[in-house]
Amino acid sequence: MFQPSRTVITFLNILLLLISVPILITGYILRISGRSECDGFLQFPFVTLAVFLFVVSLMGLVGSCCRNTFLLWLYLWVMFILLVGLLSFTLSVVIVTNKGGREGKGLTEYKLEDFSNWLQENVVEREDWVDISSCLVETQACRRVNSLAMKGVEFSKKFSPLELGCCKPPAHCGYEYKNGTTWTATKSSLASKDHECISWSNHEDTLCYDCETCKAGFLALSRIRWRRLSIFTAGLLVFLIIAFTIGCCAFRRIRSEESYMKYSGHA
Repeated sequence: MFQPSRTVITFLNILLLLISVPILITGYILRISGRSECDGFLQFPFVTLAVFLFVVSLMGLVGSCCRNTFLLWLYLWVMFILLVGLLSFTLSVVIVTNKGGREGKGLTEYKLEDFSNWLQENVVEREDWVDISSCLVETQACRRVNSLAMKGVEFSKKFSPLELGCCKPPAHCGYEYKNGTTWTATKSSLASKDHECISWSNHEDTLCYDCETCKAGFLALSRIRWRRLSIFTAGLLVFLIIAFTIGCCAFRRIRSEESYMKYSGHA
């Protein structure tokens, strides 16, 4: 009676164990790839989720294979906590990324006010932005722009939000495009007292990394990544609910068998 449930839960937890490995590897790659300051906000949920999945799957495997009531009970409680946490995380991501990224004609102009206050305060806050901008400089975030310029490709929607925000001066400044990340100042750009216009420099270590448009572009890219992560966690949530339901059935059957054996032994 218990055998079918045990087989299914064993199979599901093997899948869960296999899923946790690439997630853990992804988190590790984010940490050692030299972009920890840029993608650090994605690293923590990746690693935390992978560790939880690994521990839960191991408990489920041992509990189902050894028919250990205590481990299955612990497995179900940890699984329940994981489900609540994953549901809260997914909903939070959807809420904080629901606002952002208005697209216009031609080159997309991103503004900080287009994004939620939470993203602004927790991702591009002044102290955090110093580390993020340094990371963008070190990893040469605008290298692709210069590479494509050598092939005759000018700024277009083919570029990422980050490249559009950090690798060129804001459109309202009036700079004239020359090539790659090189722009020529005009009378209007020289006369402008706008911080965005003054911040621009053709120097590879400066460009527009201190511009609001760069921060907005980074948020736009972050929003895309968080949305993709939320889609993955939503799918994982469905899978875990199925595993949790089968685990509950297996646990009840084990308890029933134990009760029956005790009752038969005393009969």
